[in-house]
Amino acid sequence: MIVWRPAIIRCMSESLTADERKLLVTLLQRFAENDLDQHEAWRLETAHGPAYVKMTRKRAADEPADASRPLRAPSPCRTGRPAHVSDLSTVSSRNDVLRIVGEMLADYEGSGASEWENGTLARFLAAFGNFLHDLDGYFANHAEPMPAQPNWALLATLLVAASGYE
Repeated sequence: MIVWRPAIIRCMSESLTADERKLLVTLLQRFAENDLDQHEAWRLETAHGPAYVKMTRKRAADEPADASRPLRAPSPCRTGRPAHVSDLSTVSSRNDVLRIVGEMLADYEGSGASEWENGTLARFLAAFGNFLHDLDGYFANHAEPMPAQPNWALLATLLVAASGYE
């Protein structure tokens, strides 16, 4: 038994459901897009003997073009959203940050818990750290100078960004 997403992944002796097939194609597509270099070869031990899986960027010279079954690419991944708050450009004081935190909490208690990219404390803190680490890139992408000293607006930006940073 695999213990991973119990609603989707079930006992190894059962056939794949439609959702599991879709997940398999999605993961293979993501692997091919992001991790496959030139080729990959795997051997899976099964009740019927080994199964061999090969993934490569080139087909064999003697293999007809129609020998491989095309898989329909999955729809683009949907990611979560950041917290919905009022305009961050107006933040200039501790009270403004307190207002933003209140708006974040209200959003989280509404639909944010299920819609934010980082709706758990662990994910939120990891994203907070990652965004803080990439802060130079954030300002460069916005064609803005990095503040010489942290300020209230930066704190508010970090908090909201951590709710949606991938």
